[in-house]
Amino acid sequence: FNIYAIFASGEKTGDKIYHPAIVPIKTDCPEIEIHQNLLQIFKTLYCHREEVEHKKEGVTDQQTLIRLQKMLRYIQEHFSEDITLKQLSASAGISRSEAGRCFKKYYAQSPMAYVTLYRLKYAQELLWKSSLSVNEVAYQCGFKDSSYFVKVFRKHLNQTPSEYRSRAL
Repeated sequence: FNIYAIFASGEKTGDKIYHPAIVPIKTDCPEIEIHQNLLQIFKTLYCHREEVEHKKEGVTDQQTLIRLQKMLRYIQEHFSEDITLKQLSASAGISRSEAGRCFKKYYAQSPMAYVTLYRLKYAQELLWKSSLSVNEVAYQCGFKDSSYFVKVFRKHLNQTPSEYRSRAL
């Protein structure tokens, strides 16, 4: 039989599960008492399993947020430079794949896609508030090739940097 099905069909109140199969039985038969004790043990384990999993999820989420903070700080401080996934993950002391999981979980995108969007946001601000040329904006935002910058800008914002600037003014 499936012990989880027994517990899942029972009514949970606080940290106890009430189910007809877990009602203590007084009998002279040791097999039934052993079976009853085993059910009680499984019930206790099941109740505490949920509690432990909940605490573990909280710790994991907290660790993920701390890691993300470190990587976001690194992006803010180095977005105008070349940033690799290796450097970004190293800033949080995690593997590249773990960095990917963190960003996917909270931002639904890869770390490098986030870096690109961060650069584009900063580029929008520079185009709107400064008189820097498109080439200068591209380089200040970490794009080493201005034609690539224009291509990415157009892809994400459906207009060129020059068009954006003229509409912003």
